[in-house]
Formats: sequence, structure tokens, C-alpha cells
Amino acid sequence: MHGCMERSSATLRLVDWLANRGAHVHPELELFGEHPSRGRGVFALAPIRKGELLLAVPRSAVVCACEESDSSSRWLPAEARAMSPMVRTALVLMREEALGDASSWAPYLSLLPRSYDTLENWSPVEIERLRGTAVYDHLAGLRDASGDLVGAARLVYDKQIGRVVREHPDLWPDPSLGAFLRACAAAIDMLNHARAGTATALLVERPPPGVVGVVALDDAQLLLCYGFVSSPRDAPLPASVRLPLRLLLGAAAATRDGAGWEVGAAWEAKAAACGRLLEPYGGEVSVSEAEPLPDALLTVVQLMLLPADDFAELLRGRSAFCCPCEAAADSVASNCVS
Repeated sequence: MHGCMERSSATLRLVDWLANRGAHVHPELELFGEHPSRGRGVFALAPIRKGELLLAVPRSAVVCACEESDSSSRWLPAEARAMSPMVRTALVLMREEALGDASSWAPYLSLLPRSYDTLENWSPVEIERLRGTAVYDHLAGLRDASGDLVGAARLVYDKQIGRVVREHPDLWPDPSLGAFLRACAAAIDMLNHARAGTATALLVERPPPGVVGVVALDDAQLLLCYGFVSSPRDAPLPASVRLPLRLLLGAAAATRDGAGWEVGAAWEAKAAACGRLLEPYGGEVSVSEAEPLPDALLTVVQLMLLPADDFAELLRGRSAFCCPCEAAADSVASNCVS
């Protein structure tokens, strides 16, 4: 028990809406709890017996990205349906927000924060106060030349999303970057990105007695996504490995002959650019079993497999990689919308 003896009005509203969609929420759970030392989260209002069901959420209560084969995606413009699941889901949420009370998701959307304390909302001055910390160094690859942490998201928005939403004011009356970022925050926390396909299966195994499963993120990711850092009481980090650039280049070389186009040209120049890209990370990429493949790894592979002409054009457009962060954002953005 955490000093809160009754459910908040926000929890009551959300539980009622979830129940109407076939979900189950344990009656002793407070979904919007706050604790003086443990922050915000889900808390138990009273002891819960072992084996009791805490939460069951059916597909009908999960916001999903529209697949091209899904009839519910017909309202999305064809160009939007070809974007990544993350972007499509953000567009769906932007549309539902625009519908207001007419949206079937309105009770849920009304409970989302209207503002966020996560790092992409910090000013460059505030971010500068982190200088000298491991978090600051980790975030180096996410900041653009101005120090802004939304550079990559802005690049995706400027290249693809902004034009699409502006061309369809009947679907998205608010086509701003701010609306897209607000939708992204909720889309990141979805249970799933798709209605059908390989991403919909989840294998659940019974853990040993007393084990609580968590997905451990490092402090930089926690600050960026959720606005807080870990505490000494948290579970240990999952198994991870550091991959030096030479291994990534070797893997790219092993596949270049089957790429279908000439990627060997300018190989040394591309390798040098990747070296500058990974310089903020000590020339390595960290890969964890509990997290998606890092953008830096995907960027290196994409860059090494670029045809020479495309690589030259990228150099011209990004000032010859004088700022690795911007080059990474450009390449990662291309991956996000491809």
C-alpha cells in the first residue's frame, strides 16, 4: 500500500472505458498513482493475492497502426500507408485527436498528458547542464547542430509527414510538428504497432517465483522517453554487447556483393564517414537483448550499402559529415519513412 486509499478520477474513467471494450483491470490497482519517492506509476491500493489477474487488454482496446491490407486504413492517403508503423500510428492518433469527443478513443486520449517533461522538450540551455555526464555523451548522436533533440523527428516531419498532413486538412486540421510529437509520445508506448502480422505474437513464459520482468533502459533513454533516471534499486541491465566499427564494416562487406548495385565504390570514404558518425560513442555501437537495434547501427549499414552517387549526394547535402549527428539524423529519417 502506498498511502492512497481510493482510486483517482482518472483511473475510474479509464477503467470504465476499458471495461466497455472488454478489458479487465484489477480493482485494487491505481493506474495514475504518485509516490513521494518512487514517482508516478501503477500502484496497489491493497495487498493482491498471488495468481490474481492484474490486467487483460483485448485488441479492441489497443491503438494499432493501419496495415495496407486492413480495411480500417482506407481513410489514410496511400503515401501515408506506406510509411513506417510508428509514423502511421502517430498519424492515426493525430486524426483521432482532431475528432475530439466524436472519436471512439476520446476517453483515453483525454487522459494523455498535454505537455511532457521528457528531454526533447528541454531547452538547449537545460540540456547543457548535463554536460560532463554519461547521459550527455550518450545523447550526442541525437542532437542536431543547434543542440535540439527533436532534430531527427523534425527531419522525418519535414521530408514526408508535414506535406502529407498539410495536403489533407480534412483529416489533420492541426498539421504542426508539435501535434506530431505529441502523437509520437503515445505511439511509442503502444502494446503493438500492427493489427496483423509477425508483430502481433508475444511469447509469455512463467518466470521463477519472486521474479519480476522488466525492460531495463539506460539513463539516457529513460530521460529521453520518460523524463526520469533509474535508481540504485532498479533491476540490473539486460545482456548487451558492444560492436566496434570494424565488425560492422566487415558485416557490410560480407553482404555488399549481393546488394544488386555497385556499393564497393567509395568504400573507404563511407567507412571514414561512419567512423566520424560513431566518434561520440567511442567508435562502438551498444546492442541490448531487451531493446530494438540502435539507430546508429542501422545508419552505418545503410551508409555502407549506399551507391556511390547517393553517398556523394548525401555528403553535399550534409556538409561532408562535418556534423555526424545531422548526418545520422538524415540517414535514420530515411529509414523511418522507407
